[in-house]
Amino acid sequence: MKVASLVLVGAAGLALSVFAEPGGSVDEAAGAYVMTVAKDAEYTVTADDVAAAAGLALAKRGEGTLIADAAMAGFAGEIRIEEGIYRAIDPGALGTADGGTVVSNGASLHVSYYSTSVKDNGKDKLIFSKNEAITIAGSGPD
Repeated sequence: MKVASLVLVGAAGLALSVFAEPGGSVDEAAGAYVMTVAKDAEYTVTADDVAAAAGLALAKRGEGTLIADAAMAGFAGEIRIEEGIYRAIDPGALGTADGGTVVSNGASLHVSYYSTSVKDNGKDKLIFSKNEAITIAGSGPD
């Protein structure tokens, strides 16, 4: 289910708000907002996608790459990487620790950030949400 809306307010307080269609659709049976990215394609999660996924899991499907950044920081649902690549480019890319992240067999989680301000024995350290649960199933992509 894609959502688009246009809000117009009268002359007393003229305002125009346009909300773009999010890049996914709701799969009620799976309890998930599904973002499918085709092979060799990339899509970056937007704030509209995160709003559309509220109260659901976010499922990444398709052989392409879904890029997640700070827009995901407040997302409290489970992230299910079922196919292809989920590229986390910001510490908030995996959402809050409430939902956890599951990487299915054949799928891949790429982490493309680190903190140069947090050191572990002198080395830069990856930072995730505190108590973030990451479950990896299988051996990864072929």
